[in-house]
Amino acid sequence: MKFSYKIYLIILVSVGVLILINETNLSFLKPNFPFKQGLITTADEYSYFSPVDQFLKTGNWAENSLGAKAYMRTPGYGLVYLTAKVIGGPNAFLALKMIQILLFAGSIFIFSKILLTLKLSENLAFVGTLIFGLMPTFSGFVYYTLSESVLPFFVLWSFYAIIKVNENKRISINVIIPLGLLLLLRPQMLVLTSLFLLYFLLKRKRIFWSVLLAFVPLFFWNIRTVYITGEWLGLNPIYSKNNNSLYREPHKEMTDLFRVWEYRGDYFHSTMALLSRDTTNLTTQSVLQTIPIQYQATVRPIFLEFQKFRHQQITAYANKKISSYLPGEEALIRNIKLARKKLIRENPVDFYLLTPLNSFEKLMRTSMMNLYIFQETWKEHSIVLMLKYISFLLISLGFISSVLLLIKSSNPLIRVSALSVLVSIFYLSFVQRFNEERYLLPYLSILLIHLLVYLEQIIQYKTKKSHS
Repeated sequence: MKFSYKIYLIILVSVGVLILINETNLSFLKPNFPFKQGLITTADEYSYFSPVDQFLKTGNWAENSLGAKAYMRTPGYGLVYLTAKVIGGPNAFLALKMIQILLFAGSIFIFSKILLTLKLSENLAFVGTLIFGLMPTFSGFVYYTLSESVLPFFVLWSFYAIIKVNENKRISINVIIPLGLLLLLRPQMLVLTSLFLLYFLLKRKRIFWSVLLAFVPLFFWNIRTVYITGEWLGLNPIYSKNNNSLYREPHKEMTDLFRVWEYRGDYFHSTMALLSRDTTNLTTQSVLQTIPIQYQATVRPIFLEFQKFRHQQITAYANKKISSYLPGEEALIRNIKLARKKLIRENPVDFYLLTPLNSFEKLMRTSMMNLYIFQETWKEHSIVLMLKYISFLLISLGFISSVLLLIKSSNPLIRVSALSVLVSIFYLSFVQRFNEERYLLPYLSILLIHLLVYLEQIIQYKTKKSHS
């Protein structure tokens, strides 16, 4: 059987397994978890889908809400949903589900093409593609209303475009389109894109101009946001002084304050919800008891001040348009910043070493087997446990392979991709610190590619050694 037919067979079987697993997962979710036409509902979907609905009604791409929050999301996943709306009409979510399944199938095909382009043996490329297609590690979000449902396809498409293109070609649509869409889908992929841009610039490769042009859609999107809101709100503009919600600047500063000692994002968000509940000392004390003792004296007055601020915001400003700082808000922001500086100065080992390492360990410990049936229904089943161990091993070995390839790969594009993955994971662990397991998803396919490339190097080395 020709290799291409083997890949088509893998795609067919993998899509069948994906549908079987995810439809089974949906059957166990009923009626405890909401889903729409076979897609699992998420908290983020409003920010993705509301701008599309508004655009179709009014011609304005923005959430149906007041303030800068309406412009928080780049339109990448929204464009995918818009396509589904055009195709499916009232069955838009069913159409979106079909699109996401097709993009998963496309990602398997591109994955195999990448392995062949990197000159892996057909046998290893076959096994690697089989692992990518069948392991739920790489497809756990296909049935979710999240950008992660389509992100692996655009990551692989962009990576394939980079390694396949003629580096001496100045303008290549095959590079501009996937990289441009990737940045609109997930602006944080700037790390990967920027490192390739820098590499081509330093090597004076003409394809540099195509990579640079891929930044244009994201650039103009941010220009649009600045024009509408009057300020640049960052690549992921959650916070604004005209938000009448928790997501104002004090919450941003509290996030940075907790990052001194905390690496569990879920705990931080539950703490913010508790402090927003009331202004009682009982609530303050219950939160303080969960914080390392050396921090309690410094953060206690901050917590009390934050509680009062939230009470003022929730009661006095309910259903009112807020266009600037609330009374006392700027003072609270300054006090949180001062407390953070004090705690970093007093606890440098925690801030610069222990907390980032805990965050890294939590991020890399995941198996990415996120579906309900793997986490709850069958979590103790021997097959599920085996899959989790295999998944964890693949991720860990992929990370180690990335480090080794960065040091000794003869392919400069592989070294750049290894550097981009490692820098991105460093950012998640040492800067962002509060991470969900899905934040690792964009890099999983690249980690597996690195693992397979390194295995190919070992095989070639042993083959040469045996013949010498």
